[in-house]
Amino acid sequence: FGEAVVVPEPKKIPHLFTIIKQHGALLAKGRLLGIQFDELFRNDLYMQIGGPAIKAAADIKKALREKGYRLCFGSPTNQIFVVMENEALKILGEKVEYSFWEKYDDNHTVIRLATDWGTTESETIALININEPGTLYEKDIDEGVLIATVPLESDGWSEFPQNRLMVYRSGEPVYAGDRHGNTYIHNEEKMKLLYFAFSGL
Repeated sequence: FGEAVVVPEPKKIPHLFTIIKQHGALLAKGRLLGIQFDELFRNDLYMQIGGPAIKAAADIKKALREKGYRLCFGSPTNQIFVVMENEALKILGEKVEYSFWEKYDDNHTVIRLATDWGTTESETIALININEPGTLYEKDIDEGVLIATVPLESDGWSEFPQNRLMVYRSGEPVYAGDRHGNTYIHNEEKMKLLYFAFSGL
């Protein structure tokens, strides 16, 4: 693998190699890069720095599998290659930066997610718990409305509006808020806040 820049008329870009060196793109055989790796490989520093990224990627891959997503291929690194529905990507793109990898078929795309040394646990949890289509459904019945995470039978169910406050009274909708971009993350910290709020402490 590699990259190449073809410049048919070098005079149009004077000092090209100097510019490339100044931006750190010609360090492959440089002393600076050698010193960098010499220090990184001391006392497992490289593994320590990269550890959070690998763990975050592993947690995300595990959650994707549990949610029924298909990983395009396994990767032991900080990169995740997952097959997503094209419709789901529209919502995902509003909250997450990802890279297009390849078209899987007419309705699916392979995307690349990547973590790094600065990826935090809260960011990982937020991605895992991100609102996504196909996770909440509703059905009108004589007595009101049923709401479930999956359709309980084949007929009459429709997808519930995402990221929107809905208020019902006696089974009838009385208020529908504007769509927002927030995601509730269920964790120990949030449970403590709820406990204090409802306990009156």
